[in-house]
Amino acid sequence: RTGLPIWHYPFSRRGLNVSPLVFENRIYTSHSEENLVGNTMGALVALQGTGDISRDPMDRRSPSSKPQTLTPQWQQLGVMAGKSSPVMVDRRLWVVDERAKLQIIDPDTGRLIARKALGTVMRSTPLVADGKVYLCTNNGRWYVLKPTESGVEVVHKLRLSGHSVDGSPIV
Repeated sequence: RTGLPIWHYPFSRRGLNVSPLVFENRIYTSHSEENLVGNTMGALVALQGTGDISRDPMDRRSPSSKPQTLTPQWQQLGVMAGKSSPVMVDRRLWVVDERAKLQIIDPDTGRLIARKALGTVMRSTPLVADGKVYLCTNNGRWYVLKPTESGVEVVHKLRLSGHSVDGSPIV
């Protein structure tokens, strides 16, 4: 209503280029820039999204008039996923990093479930539809993936020869 911030989380020295994913009471997001601590680049975080967002940030009498700082449920430094937004598939977090490496992660713990190399560069966000995941890497590798108990199965793949792909697939 007011345009004033009600919460924040200091996460990167630079801006974020991915859309945050909100699932149940958590916010998942990532970046591929400098972290605030240490000398690693990139991070993936799960933030608890609960709190009092109904308060009026214009009420200066309230002790909570400053934006609430969210606390991370878990955070992984060194995950270079700064262009492709995370997606949730069958209650598992799918993150494709800048090198087009898919990581399937337990959203509650941050534990790695599976990995799959898809190409060399990724800029678009995967599309989740009809129980499958559709994605295209920057160098034109198109995939239709199906989630499995142990990770992922490639249902179909092809190469868009001579094309650079930065856009995300849509329905």
